[in-house]
Amino acid sequence: MVSQIIGLLLMRWFVGVAAASYALLTVILATLAFIVLAYSGGLFSKKSGVARLVDAGYWILCLVICQGIIRGVQSP
Repeated sequence: MVSQIIGLLLMRWFVGVAAASYALLTVILATLAFIVLAYSGGLFSKKSGVARLVDAGYWILCLVICQGIIRGVQSP
């Protein structure tokens, strides 16, 4: 669980840095890369289709949450 929290903090930091420099495309491409890597890791470890989709969907949810946190911090 600690590694998940560290990963989320790093994702939030990455989104914040990219948002500060108006690099939304970089965030989207990095998230897509993480999704593909998570999905391929699930294929390699022979997880079920549902488990692979959950692992991939986790990155999308993290991006949405991190983007919401960054926007909430930046709004006046």
